Amino acid sequence: MYSLSAIVPFYNEQETIEKSVTRLVNTNLFDEIILIDDNSNDESSNIAKEIEKNYENVKYFKKNINEGKGSAVIYGYTKISSSHVIVHDADLEYDPND
Repeated sequence: MYSLSAIVPFYNEQETIEKSVTRLVNTNLFDEIILIDDNSNDESSNIAKEIEKNYENVKYFKKNINEGKGSAVIYGYTKISSSHVIVHDADLEYDPND
C-alpha cells in the first residue's frame, strides 16, 4: 500500500508556517506531515509545536544546529514512515494543491 508524507523544513518562518502547514493539512493528501525546524530563533518553534498538538498526522522535530535546508530535508527523511515523500517549503512559495 502506498502512503504519502510531506517534509516541511523551516528556519525562522513565524509569519508563514501556520498558514503553510494548514494548507497542507487541508488537502487531505498526506498520511504524515513532518516539520523539521532547522534551529529557528524566532517563534517558529512554538508555533510548530502548537500545530503538532492540533493535528494527529503532524510531527515536529528540531535540529540542534542550523545547517540549511538540505540538511533539514535529509534529517526529515529519517523521520518518515511512508512509501512516498514530497518536500514543501514553509514560506508559502508553493501551493500544495498544485
